[in-house]
Amino acid sequence: MAKDKIKADLHQRNEELRDSGSWVFTGDPHAPSTAAVLRTDGMLANGRYVEGKEYVSEIWVIAAPDLNVALEWGSIGVRTYQGVEPY
Repeated sequence: MAKDKIKADLHQRNEELRDSGSWVFTGDPHAPSTAAVLRTDGMLANGRYVEGKEYVSEIWVIAAPDLNVALEWGSIGVRTYQGVEPY
């Protein structure tokens, strides 16, 4: 899926969430390579705490009347991200 298509799909999902009154917040975290971890002993460590192949690249916070509605919005979000490339 091309980057422009992904961005257009995300914009459409955000508009649908806003129109429904469910949208609270959308965020796009920085790349994992920019992460820092504050340890319980107060020391700051560079990088992620756990190495992994997957990471969060977009987050939605929504207001939903029940779990079923929240899961439906979540399934729409997952379908938007199928075949995502880094950008």
